[in-house]
Amino acid sequence: MNTPLKISFQAQTETGQLLTHGVFESEHGVCAIDPELGLAVLARGPAQTSASTLKSTEILQDDMQTNLPLSDAAECMAESLANIHEYLLNTSEFEAGKGIALIALQVHLDSLHIGSAGPFECLHVHAGHCTQLPCNSSPGNYLGGQGAGQWTPTQRQLSSGDMLLAIGSDDFAAIGDDFMHLTLERFCDNPEVALRQINTRLSRRGHQRKPTVLFASIGNARKQNRSWLGGWIAG
Repeated sequence: MNTPLKISFQAQTETGQLLTHGVFESEHGVCAIDPELGLAVLARGPAQTSASTLKSTEILQDDMQTNLPLSDAAECMAESLANIHEYLLNTSEFEAGKGIALIALQVHLDSLHIGSAGPFECLHVHAGHCTQLPCNSSPGNYLGGQGAGQWTPTQRQLSSGDMLLAIGSDDFAAIGDDFMHLTLERFCDNPEVALRQINTRLSRRGHQRKPTVLFASIGNARKQNRSWLGGWIAG
C-alpha cells in the first residue's frame, strides 16, 4: 500500500464476529479486508448466490492488486466494477432489480476511493465532524443486474485521525441518521465504543442480528498506533 497514512480496518459481521484481515463468508454476504493493499469490501447478494458474491470480491481484489500501481485508483476501481458486472452477466441470472450489492473502500496515497453498487452508506469523520459521503447508487443499480449503469467511484482526501464507516442502507435507516452521526462524532477516537453503541441501538429496536459494519481508522504511518485489539501497530 503506497500511502503516507496508516489504515486500520475492522469489520463486524452479522454474527458479531470481528475481522481485521482476510475473508469472512456467510449466507448473508462476504467481508474481505486486505490491509497491505489498503482495501476493504462488503458484498451481499440474493439467497443462493454466495459463490457469485465471493467471486465479486475476489475479482475486485485481484484487479486492484494488479492495476493499482500502474494507473489512477478511481479509474482502477471503476474498471474493476465493470469487470465484475460483465462476469456476473455471463455466469449468473438474477431476478429483475436484483444482483450483487457491494461497497469497497480503497485507501491510496492520502485519498479514499469508494466504489459502491446497491444500497450502502459511507460516513467520514474528520476533525470531529461526521459527513455522509455520496456513495449510494441508484435503486436497482446492482452488479450483474439487468439494465444496471456505470459506477463512478467517490474520492475523499484523508488525514490522520479520520474515521470511516460503511454500512448497509437498511441497517443505517434502522439505527437512525442523527444517532449515527452523533455516535461517530462523539466516539471518533474509540471505534470499539462506537460499535457497542450501534449494536445496542439496533438491539433495542428489536433486531436479533448484529449489523454488518466496516470501520477504518486513519493514522500517521510514521507513528505507532494502538490497535483496537489492544496491541501496538508499528508505523
